Amino acid sequence: MTTEQKQLIEKVGRMAQEDMGRTGVLASLTTAQAILESGWGTSELCRNANALFGIKADGRWSGRVYSKETQECYDGVTYTTVTALFRAYGSWEESIADHSAFLRAGSRYKAVIGETDHKAACKAIKAAGYATD
Repeated sequence: MTTEQKQLIEKVGRMAQEDMGRTGVLASLTTAQAILESGWGTSELCRNANALFGIKADGRWSGRVYSKETQECYDGVTYTTVTALFRAYGSWEESIADHSAFLRAGSRYKAVIGETDHKAACKAIKAAGYATD
């Protein structure tokens, strides 16, 4: 693990821990998803839009957006390139808070909220269909 990766875990982990106290979303799940979705903080979305999680900006979103090409996998096999709008933020803290709000607002993520076992939380978010990949 690089120094930069350790620093990202410490920074995001601290923010996720604070967020967990307010929202019930397990800090380790938030941190792991931020690492995976942002490519350790190096993704285009993270660099240009402070978006740690790659949440799409649909009709429910009234904030800033960032447009980019992305790969979607709808059938588990074939990837399709599409241009999509993603939620954009002023800071990583805003991204983490919105991620938790997104999970709490979706009834399909009910099993994730308040879960204290990291393995169970990961299985629950996967089972709920968080990502198309």
